[in-house]
Amino acid sequence: MASPQPGLQNDTVDLNLRLLLAVQGGDVDELRSLVDAGGDPSTLHPTVRLSALCFACEHDQPQVLVALIEAGADVNWRSEQGWTALHHAVDAEGDLAAQAGKPLDLRLIQPLLDAGADATVTYNGDTALDVARVYGHRLAVEAILDRAGRKPDG
Repeated sequence: MASPQPGLQNDTVDLNLRLLLAVQGGDVDELRSLVDAGGDPSTLHPTVRLSALCFACEHDQPQVLVALIEAGADVNWRSEQGWTALHHAVDAEGDLAAQAGKPLDLRLIQPLLDAGADATVTYNGDTALDVARVYGHRLAVEAILDRAGRKPDG
């Protein structure tokens, strides 16, 4: 078996760190370029241990989120705490509405649902639907229930 090329692992780490910076900064063109060069769209942030998708949600970067999904990022990856990108999307939209007065919409949630995010994943017994209900995010509740083929409780 051939040994890896010198510096290959460091080059990949550098690509992935640059990819995370592109996620944080909302630079879709840079993100695509880095993925094309071998960056991993499902890479984990080295300190906060979130996937690039979760990181995009936490930084309210819907265009980046879509680009990561298109590049093959794992929409059902779970953090060490048990949350998926869908949990993070619902939480981020709720936080932004509460803290910054942004309207509740589906800019982060809908792309994940469209890509097949599993809304039944639980963390401490809570699904993304439960998180949406806590925030009073009616649009998210309806979208998640619609995806599951169920009707809102009222």
